[in-house]
Amino acid sequence: MRRPSRKPNGKLDAHPDAAGTIKFYRANEKPYGALSNLYRRPVEFEGITYPTSEHAYQAGKALKPAVRDWIQAAPTPALAAMAAHGLYTWDIVVGIASGRGGSIIDHLREALDPTLWPKIRLGLYNGGWIGRIGETPAKADTLSEFLIHAKRIVTSLQSYGVPISLIRATPPFQLSIRFHSGVSTENMWFVIVDAFKQSGLETGTIVRSIRSMFCHVT
Repeated sequence: MRRPSRKPNGKLDAHPDAAGTIKFYRANEKPYGALSNLYRRPVEFEGITYPTSEHAYQAGKALKPAVRDWIQAAPTPALAAMAAHGLYTWDIVVGIASGRGGSIIDHLREALDPTLWPKIRLGLYNGGWIGRIGETPAKADTLSEFLIHAKRIVTSLQSYGVPISLIRATPPFQLSIRFHSGVSTENMWFVIVDAFKQSGLETGTIVRSIRSMFCHVT
């Protein structure tokens, strides 16, 4: 969501520009205001119903339930945002996003005192799961249809001599590909992406590190 520009007459332009970008911000802007975080429509997040998605987003930062409830009850989205922006660092939930699957939970449990666990929220790419260190993600044994196809393509490339050392599927939403030591991931990136495109697969969810590539589906 981008803030819209103003026309010469001072009115907001909430229509697509020459590049097709839709710009809007306030909930009362036509015709896209209903897509704004500020638009008043009930949103359920972690079992609690909020008056707007902005309320849910801001309240999700609060570590203490009482503070979360206070932000939830803010009369306007702007006031909810102001309240959340004023939280001290020790009153804010720590968020960690990881593509390592359940192993990150095990490592954090070993490294952190149990009293700190409730303060940390995890987001696991592979399972589309959000929870806390003390919770256990539901186990999944089946890959998504996209990743079944992707794994088949990558395995075929490996058989043709592409220097892939590891293909690891983490159901249901992640496929990890590691290359031989010394091989440029930058170069292999184009090989994998081209193979996916040739097969009609979406490539926007592929990310890479120094030696690996990850395919995520959400």
